[in-house]
Amino acid sequence: NKNKIKYQNYNKKKYILFLGNLEKRKGVQDIFKIVNQVKNINKNIKFIFCGFDKNNYFKNLSKKLKIYDKITFISWVRGKKKEKILSETKIFLLPSYNENLPVSILEAMRNQIPVISTKVAGIPYQVKHNYSGYLINPGDTKKLLIYINKLIDNNNLCKQFGLRAKKIFIKNFRNE
Repeated sequence: NKNKIKYQNYNKKKYILFLGNLEKRKGVQDIFKIVNQVKNINKNIKFIFCGFDKNNYFKNLSKKLKIYDKITFISWVRGKKKEKILSETKIFLLPSYNENLPVSILEAMRNQIPVISTKVAGIPYQVKHNYSGYLINPGDTKKLLIYINKLIDNNNLCKQFGLRAKKIFIKNFRNE
């Protein structure tokens, strides 16, 4: 049952995930700006970008910025492959400039993943700042970096935020 709360071992989770079309309005370039400064970039933590990258724009940008070796691009995923990636995700990022009510955030919440996103459109109805994740202003890469580093080092905080996210999801967003 996808709506059941289950124990998660955040120590074993190794992805910082972006899930959605790779577009400027979704803040992908903001994530790129801070990749090199994320504290624990090591064998364990990996940035994963899942989504359509038109003309390989972001893949090429990552090479230009010399961060290509620190990130993984996976085109659109669904089904078991998507569930596997979500199950191994420690932090979900969607630093959008413009959104509605992103389904990808609901998927993260359903999978007990802390979310870092922006205070735009319906996102503050999904993510409660400093309770189930963090909300930043679009383009605030300083705060994005601070919050990623805060969560990377604190499995307990990830667990608390993840559980709260799941409860918010079950209460407000699941469809039965």
